[in-house]
Amino acid sequence: MILKVIGITDVTVVAGGNAKAVDIGEPTMDQFVATLGPEIERTAA
Repeated sequence: MILKVIGITDVTVVAGGNAKAVDIGEPTMDQFVATLGPEIERTAA
């Protein structure tokens, strides 16, 4: 993996389903990111 070159060896991806909806303004970026917060917190723990 390319990131290993800079020392990153463990990566977890949190999928942000329906991100295209942000492009049309429903929901706002802040609202969209807020829905991902709990999953990001669990993954980072």
